[in-house]
This record gives sequence, C-alpha cells and structure tokens, in this order.
Amino acid sequence: MARQSKYSTELRERALHLRAQNSPSRMPPTEDSANLARAAYHEAGHVIIRHHHGLRTPSVMIRPDGTGVTFAGGGIVNDLDIRLDVCLAGYAAESVSYKDTLFPLVKRFITALRRLVDKDPDSAWDDYVACVEMAVAEHPHWDDEEILQEMLDSHARVTGVLKHRWNDAQRLATALLAAPDLHLTEHEILAAIS
Repeated sequence: MARQSKYSTELRERALHLRAQNSPSRMPPTEDSANLARAAYHEAGHVIIRHHHGLRTPSVMIRPDGTGVTFAGGGIVNDLDIRLDVCLAGYAAESVSYKDTLFPLVKRFITALRRLVDKDPDSAWDDYVACVEMAVAEHPHWDDEEILQEMLDSHARVTGVLKHRWNDAQRLATALLAAPDLHLTEHEILAAIS
C-alpha cells in the first residue's frame, strides 16, 4: 500500500469532514474514503495539467466507487506531448500525493500493453492504455522501449508542474471531495485553483 504524507492524510480527513457536513445523507466515512481521496487527486492532476497547457475543463467529477472523469472542452489537441501529459497527469498526481515511486508507472505500462494485446473491453477507460494507443497511432514504428521512454519523459514533465502547483491541486481535490455531488463546474474549478 502506498504511503501518504501527513498533509495528504490531514487534507483527506478535512475534505471528508466537509463532505459529510454538506452531504444530505450525512453518512460517516467508509472504507471507500481513501478511494475517493485518491480519485480526487487523480482528477485534480488532469485538470491542473489541462490548465497548465491552456486547455479548458468544463467540469470534473468523481463517483462514489472511486472512479472519475475530467471533461475536455473545446478543440482537438494535436501535440502528442500535451496529450500524454494530460493523460498521465492523474497517476502523476497520485504519485506526488501518495509518494509512490516510478515502479507503478512501469507496471501499469506493462499491464496496458497486455490489455491492448488481449483486447480487454474494460481497457477503454484506462489512462495508460490511452497513452499507449496515442503513442502507437502517432509513431507506429516505435517499439515498447521508445513508448515507455516517452511516457517516462511525460511523467517527469507533469510531476514537475504538479509539484510547482501542488497547492492548486490540493485545493481542487478538497473542493471536489466537499462538493455534495462530487462534481465541479468550470467556474468552481477556476475558483479553486485561482
């Protein structure tokens, strides 16, 4: 299990307390609280990197099962580096928040390759599978090592941005956890990171 920093643990507890106060059901935190906090950081990572690259984010949400989605807004992004940065930002935010090493990146990359080879129908929502598919589509001649290196380079870029803007990511994750419906609009996102 990944270690959490003291601040991440305190933030999660504070966010869960705020959510419990704002929730009509006022249910106590459950075992899923850690999954919700991790999902909030994950989605915050996508939003922060989208913002960093000048991309709009109309809304973001997490679901009670610990999954989430960041909605993209406006236009197609043709730059592979930007697309990979946005795609990997969720897991990079988790690694910053929970002090994970790069090992999960490599392990998830291998899993993504296997899911692609096996044509796993559940892989459509996996960020790593999406990254591999993007890299292969743009550079079909690349081998696995070249794709992994591109992902490692992206992870390093994104991690640097997230560390620099970590206060924004924490405020956004807190706001997302505190939202009664676990959903933020573009206006609420901008208010949290400004």
